[in-house]
Amino acid sequence: MWMTERLHLHLSPGDVANRLELITKVYGLDRAVEYFDSMPDQLKQQQCYGSLLKCYAEANCVEKAEELFEKMRGMGMASSYAYNVMMRLYLQNGQVERVHSMHQAMEESGIVPDVSTTHTLVAVLRKKKTLVAAIGVLLKMNDMVGAEKAYEEWESKHVYHDSRLINLLVDAYCKEGLMDKAEALVDQFIKKGRTPFGNTCYKLAGGYFKVGQASKAADLTKKALASASNEWIPDLTNVLMSLNYFAEQKNVEAAEEMMSLLQRLVTPTRDIYHGLLKTYVNAGKPVSDLLRRMKKDGMEADEETEKILAGEWCLAEERPIAKPEIQSIIKYLCRRRRFSQALQLSMWMTERLHLHLSPGDVAYRLELITKVHGLDRAVEYFDSMPDQLKQQQCYGSLLKCYAEAKCVEKAEELFEKMRGMGMASSYAYNVMMRLYLQDGQVERVHSMHRTMEESGIVADVFTTDTLVAAYVVAEDIEAIEKVLEKADSCNDLMTWHSYATIGKVLMQSGMEERALQAFQESEKKIAKKSNRVAYGFLLTMYADLGMNSEVDRIWDVYKSKVPASACNSMYMCRISVLLKMNDIVGAEKAYEEWESKHVYHDSRLINLLLTAYCKEGLMEKAEALVDQFVKKGRTPFGNTWYKLAGGYFKVGQASKAADLTKKALASGSNEWTPDLTNVLMSLNYFAEQKNVEAAEEMASLLQRLITPTRDIYHGLLKTYVNAGKQVSDLLDRMKKDGMEADEETEKILAGEVH
Repeated sequence: MWMTERLHLHLSPGDVANRLELITKVYGLDRAVEYFDSMPDQLKQQQCYGSLLKCYAEANCVEKAEELFEKMRGMGMASSYAYNVMMRLYLQNGQVERVHSMHQAMEESGIVPDVSTTHTLVAVLRKKKTLVAAIGVLLKMNDMVGAEKAYEEWESKHVYHDSRLINLLVDAYCKEGLMDKAEALVDQFIKKGRTPFGNTCYKLAGGYFKVGQASKAADLTKKALASASNEWIPDLTNVLMSLNYFAEQKNVEAAEEMMSLLQRLVTPTRDIYHGLLKTYVNAGKPVSDLLRRMKKDGMEADEETEKILAGEWCLAEERPIAKPEIQSIIKYLCRRRRFSQALQLSMWMTERLHLHLSPGDVAYRLELITKVHGLDRAVEYFDSMPDQLKQQQCYGSLLKCYAEAKCVEKAEELFEKMRGMGMASSYAYNVMMRLYLQDGQVERVHSMHRTMEESGIVADVFTTDTLVAAYVVAEDIEAIEKVLEKADSCNDLMTWHSYATIGKVLMQSGMEERALQAFQESEKKIAKKSNRVAYGFLLTMYADLGMNSEVDRIWDVYKSKVPASACNSMYMCRISVLLKMNDIVGAEKAYEEWESKHVYHDSRLINLLLTAYCKEGLMEKAEALVDQFVKKGRTPFGNTWYKLAGGYFKVGQASKAADLTKKALASGSNEWTPDLTNVLMSLNYFAEQKNVEAAEEMASLLQRLITPTRDIYHGLLKTYVNAGKQVSDLLDRMKKDGMEADEETEKILAGEVH
């Protein structure tokens, strides 16, 4: 007081604030309030109000503090300091929930919390004995020392040992690269007789990856996967980095061990398989078995797979590689229709590795050149070959190229040349017969077959298949039956496909008993390699015959012959067949079985069951099915939502259906082209509701996928007209999209269409 009263020094708002706290301590709160009230307004600034608020809080005057705080908020003076004072006051009074509500109000007001805020929140959490959250808050504020002290406090209390606490601190250490501290913490935890969970080792592994110690990180990742409970689902970051490390080390054994450990916890993803594939390629190991495993898990090779395989070409110059291995990859690429890459590898095999070129290589290369560069280039390549390489295989391959290009005259000319050279084998005759069949010259198929017999060329299964196909085209049931009779004495000329094709024709002709006999013979001829397509065909045929028991039997036979779980396409076939027979319960059981097998999750299967539910109006089941799919972490495609929307339209719930239609369009991939049924029904609904905004939103979503049609514009136009909106801009848009107004447009504008 003497400073201002005797020395007449200037009194600042800060001086007033300090003086208020001193008056409270010396004379009490009431005198401090009197002093505050006596001050001129220009001195009653934020500091002074804050000081008075603190005085109320220290005196535990909750109501007065709240009243002053609200006044400060109204004046825009409620800083982080004021919020902290109120939070500490509520904490002292045991009003923990009000601490949180004050903190929430602070965040909503855009007030940035400070260290004092954090300490108050931590004190609350300690009071509630939630040390996990307390340490989490301290780490969020980068208070590592405070977090360590809180952890030591927990340790000293001999509380139930919660791995979440050690994980928080391990995470923080790893984030900062403090790996000595992180490892010491885990070691200390173990020395006290505790066992870290798998995710603790996994976090430690992540830290070692971060500081570049990949070997140690990969070992810890394996340790984490081995010790984890079955309920733990790890993120795959460490696993993928481990696989990359194993690929660099060419360590297939370690990569396979990690794969085995991971499979106990999650279904391997495409990225996991790619990591494994890189290791195989770098180590120079054959990849065919691995690709088969990948396929069994429902993952066909994609562009990335082929890039990894293509990397083998470059690696091959640094290590010995056998010709059969390259040929195996060429055939694999062809099956994947990657003809350009297959041709590059074929050329590289001889031009860079100088491996011996055989007539078989030339034959294969001719077909690849035709597919990549066209028939003329293939003919040029054939002509450039030395005579010793132009053997039967090469001529046969060129003949096939002519046939696939439907060059009938050139094929006939080459075929006659081959006959003259004694090269017209059953293969050449089969190519010509198939060409005539595709060209619609059925009679020439039979004349070629007669020539074949007259020349003493023994027919094979492909000959029979072509003949059967020709009889089917001609609807010659009598000839088909003769083929069956002949097969009784020469069964080797028939494949499962021949019998199945005959059975289908006989069934369609009403000869069900004979058809059944053909299907039974077809089943006997199924080879293991072709079982999926064959059994799928028979499932469909028996369903068409209404033979439910045979459908179930064929499915059981198929599953008994499959070494691993059945593939997605067969489950699709199974569910489709059951739904065709109106057996929804059976289809549900098949779907549940598919779910339990951990097969690659294919939206087409959920769509089959969803379509059936929607068709029958079972919308609760339909929605539950999609919800279950989403809860398992899967993302339905746009067409799944679209089917669900269609179901709701069917049961008259247009509002929900329109919302789902929008959701479908928003989530649909750019390759998806939806049919417009749901869109048009949604636009009709919006027109009834006079909701122009919703209609325009749908039109905008649709434009990403397809060009708006006249019907779409008419649906929009109805909405505009019903809502009484101006339509000139909309008509201009329609015109820009190449659609002039027509009679229907005029009717809508005249209000004649509702």
